[in-house]
Amino acid sequence: SRGAARVTFVDKNKRCTDIIKKNVSNLDGSRDNIKIFHHDAARAIKKLNDSKMRFDLVFLDPPYYEDSLKKCLIYIDNYDILSRSALIICEHFKKDTVPAESGKITRIREYRYGDTVLSIYRRSGDEVGSISGDV
Repeated sequence: SRGAARVTFVDKNKRCTDIIKKNVSNLDGSRDNIKIFHHDAARAIKKLNDSKMRFDLVFLDPPYYEDSLKKCLIYIDNYDILSRSALIICEHFKKDTVPAESGKITRIREYRYGDTVLSIYRRSGDEVGSISGDV
């Protein structure tokens, strides 16, 4: 609904994927450009890599108080799912320990909103465009 050419949703919670499917069914137009995976993030990243899918924007919102975010960044770094100018936006709890770097992925910006933090990453050497202002 916001002009994306395609969207891929991933959630390991079946209830969540069912809600996403219901919401997608309410959209006008073709749903051919929307994919929904009921997998954990690591398995989904491998599957997306195997299908040669590349992404300009990745939004990660793993459960707080777990190492899921670190693991996802490692998987994203190990698999080729990012376009050249891709951004990875990670939502996490302010007390969660998140890396400044993970392989070739580097945090370029951080925004704090109360107990929530948005950390923005980019693959090193892929400095196409810039991030400025408020998110």
